[in-house]
Amino acid sequence: MPIPLLDRYTDDDLFPLLHGVMFGWALLVFFPRWRQTPNLVLFISCIYALLYVLLVTGMTIKENAVPEGAGFGTLEEVALLFSFKPAVFAG
Repeated sequence: MPIPLLDRYTDDDLFPLLHGVMFGWALLVFFPRWRQTPNLVLFISCIYALLYVLLVTGMTIKENAVPEGAGFGTLEEVALLFSFKPAVFAG
């Protein structure tokens, strides 16, 4: 599914970038007192927050972007939601 504002990329293209969060964790674990650690971790967090907002916005704006009956009200609705690959990527 194309990402809004990033139409050239799909969730499959961006999935490998999610491993970049490990860099932030490594900084927190191995260099917690380095003065640049908070700045870098905040930057990484903001990038992931922006990506998440774009994904959720894209799924809510587009028609038929989420399977019929999917949602967060019951366990069945959540299971149906997470059977949809873009929702798994976002969540």
